[in-house]
Amino acid sequence: ITHNTIGVVQALTVLPLIWACTTSLAKAARLGRDVLSQSSYRLLNMGLAAASMWSAYAVLYAPLLTAAVVRGTSNPVSYPPLLRVAASLVHACFAVLCVGSY
Repeated sequence: ITHNTIGVVQALTVLPLIWACTTSLAKAARLGRDVLSQSSYRLLNMGLAAASMWSAYAVLYAPLLTAAVVRGTSNPVSYPPLLRVAASLVHACFAVLCVGSY
């Protein structure tokens, strides 16, 4: 396993959490705004907002987060510019949506 592979996998570790929270909140939203205002769903919204902001940060600053000297070389993870912008915007907008739903 290369250093880059580990860096990319690390960036993806939060995705199952985001998926599970989103699914739970979507099911609650179908039951109405009163259900979403319960404390457990409000906490899920805040947790999802935090995970989304971390994901946006991790995509934008992947080279900083993954820069390490491994066996004498430094080969940080970097995403193509369009992917960096698109992914970070999606995550940031999702975080804003979650905070707005709080």
